[in-house]
Amino acid sequence: MEIIKKIIAFIRRDFTTLTVATTVPSLLIDLLFIVINGFTAAILRSPWYLAMCLYYIMLTIMRFSLLLGTGMKAISRNKEKTDIKNYLMAHRMLIVMDIILGIAIIFLVFHHIVRDFPGALIFFVAFYTIYKVTLSLINLSKAHKTNSLTTITLRKIGNVDALVSLLILESALMNRFGDRWSTYAFMTNLFCGLAVWAIILGMAVWGLHKAKRLKKELQ
Repeated sequence: MEIIKKIIAFIRRDFTTLTVATTVPSLLIDLLFIVINGFTAAILRSPWYLAMCLYYIMLTIMRFSLLLGTGMKAISRNKEKTDIKNYLMAHRMLIVMDIILGIAIIFLVFHHIVRDFPGALIFFVAFYTIYKVTLSLINLSKAHKTNSLTTITLRKIGNVDALVSLLILESALMNRFGDRWSTYAFMTNLFCGLAVWAIILGMAVWGLHKAKRLKKELQ
């Protein structure tokens, strides 16, 4: 029992280790969402749910690849080179993910497809999403202070996940408390969708630029 307490205390002290440790349960949650969205897409024959299923598949691949990259870095002779390679690969996949997300946003905006949360569940989802977004921003700020490329990338992925959750919540709130067929709802969904898509694209492009610069400096 004492050993477990020491391990937990060490993980809490080391933000990089904490980030890697918390990625494992996130992977399990992503797998659950893959099954839910994939099953729903098959039952309803919905392109939107299929796009969301593909989005979560990319999210899972990115997280798993980074965890695998962390292991490769540990046994690599040139750790810095391996770290940069993992960072570059992750941001290339982020571009692909943003393309898939863009397709989902098109269906959300132009086909008025929303995810509905029954009863009071929508309020719980709202509070949790706000907490998730706030925590992801705090963790991303902490990650930049560690100067660890793996930690920064994992927290970026958490940030992307939070932004998508916020977009889904916004469309659900619009559906519950407004007229989703109105011009106002269309413009709100369009603006929020474009904002989320552009932020993720910006993160990916900046990451690619940084990776190439670090690679050049290393050479």
